[in-house]
Amino acid sequence: EFIILTHGNDTDHACRLAERLRLAISDSGITVSCGVAFYPNTKSRFPEDLIRLSDEALYAAKKQGKNQVVRWNEDMTELENVT
Repeated sequence: EFIILTHGNDTDHACRLAERLRLAISDSGITVSCGVAFYPNTKSRFPEDLIRLSDEALYAAKKQGKNQVVRWNEDMTELENVT
């Protein structure tokens, strides 16, 4: 696992970036699952919170079948698959 932090981008841009990376890596035959979280939101007040939230989205992507991008949302009951 690794983390990519971007600054000055909205969640749509971050999801597009994650999807471009997923597709580029997938071309080599490797599957990639990505979780995207954003700041500010009601549950991230510290850097550790953002890591935890992106990890929740990552594991949701893996649970849904891998090789996809999932954006974290406030309640994680309606996962937003962006692939």
